[in-house]
Amino acid sequence: MILTSAEIDKRSGVWIALSELFIDNQLTSSDKKRLAEKLRKSGYLLTEIEKILEEEVLPTFSSNLVATTGNWNGWSDEEVQRKVIERLAVGVNSSMNWWRKLYVKFMISQSWKEIKHHFQNIRAN
Repeated sequence: MILTSAEIDKRSGVWIALSELFIDNQLTSSDKKRLAEKLRKSGYLLTEIEKILEEEVLPTFSSNLVATTGNWNGWSDEEVQRKVIERLAVGVNSSMNWWRKLYVKFMISQSWKEIKHHFQNIRAN
């Protein structure tokens, strides 16, 4: 997938927010509310954000959750952007086994469910 610089600029905030789901530590309730607010401010619909999560961010950062010693501190904004762009250049599904994708989706499912709930409540207000 090739993105224009304007698309990269718009998506970067979403990539950065969603990458926090893949840090090897527990998100707090306030973290989830903060992420929902960032995602809401992106201007993307929830369905678009879910597609970005599944097709761009999950393939890029999933290995952190299945690694023996994952990253606990997160990535810089520039590093998130660089990693996602590199992954998109080689193809998002090129190295993602279906079972690994399913396992990682399960690992982030509770946090993602809560973020979606906050996102929908923010939109309603």
